[in-house]
Amino acid sequence: MTARTVRRLRTAITITMVCIPVALIYEFLDDGRISFTGVVVGIALATPLALLQESICDERMRSLKFYAAILTKAFTYIMSLAVAFQSVGFVFGL
Repeated sequence: MTARTVRRLRTAITITMVCIPVALIYEFLDDGRISFTGVVVGIALATPLALLQESICDERMRSLKFYAAILTKAFTYIMSLAVAFQSVGFVFGL
C-alpha cells in the first residue's frame, strides 16, 4: 500500500470510530436503548464524511479561499449527512 492509501484508510477508520459511538449515544439519549440501528447510522454517517474528506473534491478545495472552502465543505457535509439520515430512515422505517 502506498502512503496515500494508508492515510486515507486511517482517516476513514478514525471517522468511523467517532461516528459510531456518537450515533449510539444519540440513540440512547433519544430512545433509552442501544440497537444495531445505531451502528448502521454511525457507519452511514461516517462513509460520506470519509469519502469527502479524502476525495479529489477535498484536494480542489485547498485551492479555494478559506471562507469559500469552509462554506462549500459545510454545505457538502450537511447535504451528505441529510442523504445518509434519510436513507437509513427509509431502510429501517424510522
